[in-house]
Amino acid sequence: MKVESSLFKKLISLFAVMTVIAASPLVYAADAPASATGVGVESSRIGDASHFEFSGRTDWKYELKRDESGKRVVLRLSGLKPDALAKLKSYKDTIIQGVTIKENGIDGAAEISFGVAKNSDFF
Repeated sequence: MKVESSLFKKLISLFAVMTVIAASPLVYAADAPASATGVGVESSRIGDASHFEFSGRTDWKYELKRDESGKRVVLRLSGLKPDALAKLKSYKDTIIQGVTIKENGIDGAAEISFGVAKNSDFF
């Protein structure tokens, strides 16, 4: 019976340690808000499309829509790294005619406005 009691105590101790580790802020660092880790961006051309790939989060909250004039596509996204903002501001190609950024838009999110060529689509 002592063997079982010893094993039970070890399991309870292991469970207690696992609970402490799971509650530790270190475990949550991987899923920290973007403001803590920052969102990066990579841009490229794929065929006749301008491609932007954002990284740095597990949960994404954003808004993407065409503005009222139809000449701009607006992305609202928080937590962009300074180098990502600089990369976006300087991006131009045959479809993206210019990028303007309002860094503190609604709810503190950056408002990235892409000037787009006529009849271009986005997704």
